[in-house]
Amino acid sequence: SKITIDGVEKLSGCIHEVIPDRIEAGTFLIASAATLSNITIGPVIPNHLDSVLEALKKTGSKIFIQGNKISIRTDEIKAVNINTAPFPGFPTDLQAPFTVLMAIAKGESKISETIYENRMGHVNSLNKMGASIQLIDNTAIIKGVDKLKAQNLKGSDLRSTAAMIIAALTAEDTSYVEGLEHLDRGYECFESKLNMIGADVIRNLNK
Repeated sequence: SKITIDGVEKLSGCIHEVIPDRIEAGTFLIASAATLSNITIGPVIPNHLDSVLEALKKTGSKIFIQGNKISIRTDEIKAVNINTAPFPGFPTDLQAPFTVLMAIAKGESKISETIYENRMGHVNSLNKMGASIQLIDNTAIIKGVDKLKAQNLKGSDLRSTAAMIIAALTAEDTSYVEGLEHLDRGYECFESKLNMIGADVIRNLNK
């Protein structure tokens, strides 16, 4: 939790490779599970996603790891409880997408946000879509429903906007999601990548 820096007179150049984004990878894995789909994601560092993969396995998804690729196959969604935690625990940045998954799971689950306060803004939107979620402080008590209904939605932050899009993918009919200025802070070409794997998402550039 502490970094100590000893200053030097000058710095020199180096070559650095940015690691894959585990949150983006986790978002697509959860989206795949929520839509009962099969996808392969790469490149990733699988052990950066250990807590997410473990949670997905508990929900019923089958996970296959080969090198720097992760494949997921989902035929059913079972309810599981999670608590967000600092790495290597379940990431707070995937709490909203995972809440969508639990909203359509079989059974009752609890999701507790332990990192940030006021990070459950997506719950109202999900309930508007027909979810059954009761919010007590920073814990969502979720009774899974068979399906969600299309709605006009607005994401209030980066992760909740991604969650709204995942929820819309699972719902019948057409949903409209605002708040893409939040989404674009953390996802590059999000709708294009979804469309590459079979989604039907159109960004209205006039708004």
